[in-house]
Amino acid sequence: MVLLSKGLTLIELLVTLAVAAILITLGAPAMTSILEQFRAQDAVSQWQGDLVYARQVAAAYQTSVTVCPMGGTTSCDGEWTSGYTAFIDENGNGTLDAEDESLHQRGAINDQDHINPNAPEQIRFSEDGFSKDSGALIYCPGQTDSPLSLGLSVSSTGQTRQLGNGQNCE
Repeated sequence: MVLLSKGLTLIELLVTLAVAAILITLGAPAMTSILEQFRAQDAVSQWQGDLVYARQVAAAYQTSVTVCPMGGTTSCDGEWTSGYTAFIDENGNGTLDAEDESLHQRGAINDQDHINPNAPEQIRFSEDGFSKDSGALIYCPGQTDSPLSLGLSVSSTGQTRQLGNGQNCE
């Protein structure tokens, strides 16, 4: 009668752990790249969705709508990296006043990521859906010259268009 032992020997366990460690070491950089790409795609898609929504509200309700990074509680003097808000700007002054209605807010981006410093200070849509502020928002995951960076262009007609990889946040 042959007795079979159940379980692993210490050597078998150590070999398995060594192989797993090697695979994780080789796979981690690739995962970082994939996560950075997803962060950039997600941010640009959210920007585009929020700007299209703001433009539609402006045209549908024949009012001015502002999308801007909030510095304080009401002023549009913040950084896009800290998040932004969209609101119906009743008097068109680019400030969230008591009579203005907040439509949407987004939180800060990942601490490791960057947005181009020459992005528009705010994006305002007039009653006809045209943008008073054109320019580009560029999202750079990880570093300012990331090859995975993506952008969003806003034209004076209010239309948005995604920009491909390799944009620069310097």
